[in-house]
Amino acid sequence: MDALVSAALEEVCARLSHGIPVPELWPALRGALGAAGLPLDPAVKRVLWARLLALPVISLVEGDGDGSPLAPGDPAEKDLEVAERRGVRLVASEALRGNFLGMYDQRFAKTKLSPVQKGTLELVGASRTSGVTQNELCETFSMKGNNFHFIVKSLASQRLIVRQSTIIKVKDNGADGEEASRNKHIINTNSIYLSRYAKDMNMNSHQRIEITKPELLGTNEETNIDALQEAGDFGVNFKNDISVHDYLPAMEAICAKLDNASGKALVVSDIKVDLDYRMAYGHRAWRNVLHRLRDAQLVEEFDAKVDDKIEDAITPDPRSIFYQTNRSRSHKVVEL
Repeated sequence: MDALVSAALEEVCARLSHGIPVPELWPALRGALGAAGLPLDPAVKRVLWARLLALPVISLVEGDGDGSPLAPGDPAEKDLEVAERRGVRLVASEALRGNFLGMYDQRFAKTKLSPVQKGTLELVGASRTSGVTQNELCETFSMKGNNFHFIVKSLASQRLIVRQSTIIKVKDNGADGEEASRNKHIINTNSIYLSRYAKDMNMNSHQRIEITKPELLGTNEETNIDALQEAGDFGVNFKNDISVHDYLPAMEAICAKLDNASGKALVVSDIKVDLDYRMAYGHRAWRNVLHRLRDAQLVEEFDAKVDDKIEDAITPDPRSIFYQTNRSRSHKVVEL
């Protein structure tokens, strides 16, 4: 039962200051009930209800109106069916919501979070494992990307959030096939998660989240934060196609070819043909992989002379484990 109480507290905290209506709590706990081997019957509900109300960090508020706390002795406190019928909401204390967001030391900090920082953290927390993209948060708070960058950087430096590289592909609904590929909008951003949820993602630095949206959201679209809290509607829209692209196999394939190559160097055009980096999509994929290989100090580029022509070529970076020589990076033409 303790694990079930913990799961219920997480559900309540994730709904922020608005809380969660009692009828919505039970469907949200189906996974936890299944793991505990308990049925979702009236007896289990009543026991859990009593355990939650016994906690000083949980309060009951009216389902409608301004969210006023229930009067002492209100029948809904003891009668679960009355609470469900009236749509009474469970609300976590501010301190407990702060702990849920990872703000354990904020009360002792020299500086407090700004309203935008606090609002960002709440939206990210409410999204839980879905995460929220950085560009969506920019739109929510009507801030330019370069200004909002410092909000995210500050939260990340305090280890409250974790950023994961993300690309959003927005399809033109009026096109299909090859035309749809050409008309696709590309947005480079980050998906942001609370640290407590990011640790279970098991993603490495060579993986990237890719989100394909059916259409581009208008930049003038207004977002009502209170409405989002009330609906619990945070994170990536369920209509989006979400996948994780792992660059590590492609990087390993290129390093393997270099390791087996004569002279430990290869012309880029030959690698692209051998590894099937063709057409516009293949060339973009190649640039992404090459960028990551350079950042990881695994390869370096140079100009090679092949049959009296200058070609782009790559070789293992002198600092990498693949190539432990004293060769320094040079812009001189090397003949292959």
